Amino acid sequence: MIDNFYGFTSECRIDGLNYLPISQWIAQEFSPDDASHITKKMSDWSFFKSYEKNGLNKLEFLEFLEKSLKAKKDINIYELVVDKLKQIAPTEYGCDPELYATDTYYRVWFALRESFFSVLSSTLEQPNGGYFVWGALSDNHSHQDCLDLYNKVFDVDMSFMAIAEQHWLNVRSGCRCDLSLLNDQQLEKRNLKAP
Repeated sequence: MIDNFYGFTSECRIDGLNYLPISQWIAQEFSPDDASHITKKMSDWSFFKSYEKNGLNKLEFLEFLEKSLKAKKDINIYELVVDKLKQIAPTEYGCDPELYATDTYYRVWFALRESFFSVLSSTLEQPNGGYFVWGALSDNHSHQDCLDLYNKVFDVDMSFMAIAEQHWLNVRSGCRCDLSLLNDQQLEKRNLKAP
């Protein structure tokens, strides 16, 4: 069994099923010269240590590389990493691989959608009371329809599924909505009212 410490010199959760050192995965995915270059770059990144303990999966690791290489203006390797991101883009929901590879907000939508419906499904399967509360981040990238739902409180029932499905039907770059389950006391603390 793998322990909780993953990373460049240890283990890295690459696809959620297979575990291998990051350096080994790099060697499999990139040419020898490019793999060597990436490995050398990584050893120079002191902030990589903060990622070592997190158990990065393939997407998280590629995003880390993309951000790091772009910041370092390491364009040749950056473009290779972008190609890898295109290859793992979801095929459902009409995902645009080019946008998925280059637009962080677009990519985040897919992860948040999965998380949102995970909370929704598990709560509807085993209802323990409480209320759904819609969360949304607000900045220049946000959509008005996300902001309109911010802090709205809903009963935990199947009618909420239709609202959720309608909202997540189309990919929105900039949507960072999430779903919380709160009880009456928690609602009161946040100055929210039950429906």
